[in-house]
This record gives sequence, C-alpha cells and structure tokens, in this order.
Amino acid sequence: MVKREETPETIARAEDARQKIIVNLKTSLSECIKSCEICKTELELTKSRLENALLRVNSKSARASYSMNILLVNNYSIYFSLLKKQLSKFARLKIVMLDDVLLKDCKSVDAVVLSGGGKYNVSVTPNMFSEQYKIVKSGIPVLGVCLGFQIICHAFGEPVIRLPSTIEGRERIRKVGDDQILKNIPVHFNAQEGHSWGVKTLKKNTLVILAKSNHCIEAVRHKSLPVWGVQFHPEASKNMSGARVIHNFIEVCKKKYAKRTNKKSL
Repeated sequence: MVKREETPETIARAEDARQKIIVNLKTSLSECIKSCEICKTELELTKSRLENALLRVNSKSARASYSMNILLVNNYSIYFSLLKKQLSKFARLKIVMLDDVLLKDCKSVDAVVLSGGGKYNVSVTPNMFSEQYKIVKSGIPVLGVCLGFQIICHAFGEPVIRLPSTIEGRERIRKVGDDQILKNIPVHFNAQEGHSWGVKTLKKNTLVILAKSNHCIEAVRHKSLPVWGVQFHPEASKNMSGARVIHNFIEVCKKKYAKRTNKKSL
C-alpha cells in the first residue's frame, strides 16, 4: 500500500474539513441545549399552571369547608388590594384601618393579617401600632407582611433600623429554617420587596429566623405563639412561592379553626 505524501494543500484541506466538523458539532450541540431549555421552560410552565389550579381548588375547598373570618389590618400598603384579593379566596374578611384597629376586633375572627405600610414606621412612630402589638401577643394566629413583619419584630423587642438604601423590586431570598409557613417553597426563591427599614439581627430569644436576603432578615416565626412575619410581599410576588406563603398560613388557621369548632360542638 502506497502512503500518500502530505502536502501543504492536503494538510490545509484536512484542517478545513476538521474545522467544519467542529462547527457542525457545536451548532448541533447548541440546538440541543436550546431544545432542552425550551422543554424545561414548558415543563416549568405546566407545573406552575397545575400548582395554580391546585391552589384554586384548595381555596374553593377551604371556603366551602370552613366559614373562617380573618381580620385584615390596612396599614396603608400600596399592595393592599392584592393582599385583600388573595385572602378573600380563602375566608371572609373584616377590614379595619390602622387608625381604627383595636384588640377587641380579634374576638370575632379566627386569624389576623397585618398588611404592609408606607405612611408610618415602627421606629419613628411606634405608638401608632400599640393595638397591633397587643394583637400580636394575644395568641391568635397572625401573619405580618412587610410593615406587619416589622410590627411583629418591634412588639417582641427586636430593633427595626433604616437600611443603607431602599430595597425595591424582586429580591433573591434564601430559606434558613424549616417551618410550615414556607412549606413547598424552594430553598432559594424570588419575591417582591419595597421597604427602607428592616431587621438585621435578632437580639431576644422569642423569634426564629426562617429566611434571609443579602439585605436583611426576610421571615420569622415566634417560638411559642402562632405568629409569622415576612418582610417581602407574597401578595405581589407573581409566583408560586408568594401564593404558597398565604396558602400555608391559611392551612395553619384552618387547623386551629377546626379544633375550636370541634370543641364547641361537643
């Protein structure tokens, strides 16, 4: 067998052919990756739709099975209408403004939700929230959102401080504790923020940190009372994580409501 002598021309042609093969392989690989990403996106959308449908079914079931009443305190949040809409899927709402809320308003309800704010601040005008401090410590299930979170922290002696800059928009949040309020929520998730004040550290021994961001503590629960607070806005987060926070809180309330109803019927 005669060995063909290599010339600069044949070497160049072989190199060109090799480069074409590499380019074709890279193109094919890129197309495969894109196809996989499209499939992944479609799967995530399908999953999201199914979870949304499940939440809608659960919310209808919750309203049909439990005649729950929730006291919703309006602390002048720009997202108040969204919070109201989310909660109304699960229970009847009794809405009271910040200026009018009293501890006795809790007597006819099964849970309380403290909305975000914007008009007042717990560190600058702490006396504006004196009745809400009492509600937080009363033993009724409470969920505090944004300013509501800060009201909870302040009520239990934790410092609420002005942050170096206003936190606005979607933020990356990391779960650091396991709790029923964050059930079925990923370790890392995005949520809507809108605040200039926050809680950096816990100095007392009454609250437990459940989630953090790069800026501040994002979620807490009380060690013995059914009290939870989230610094972010689940009602405005436009994802399943936000919806699940509210849904999980409702599930907690349902169990307590069911126990109380059973006791009354005995």
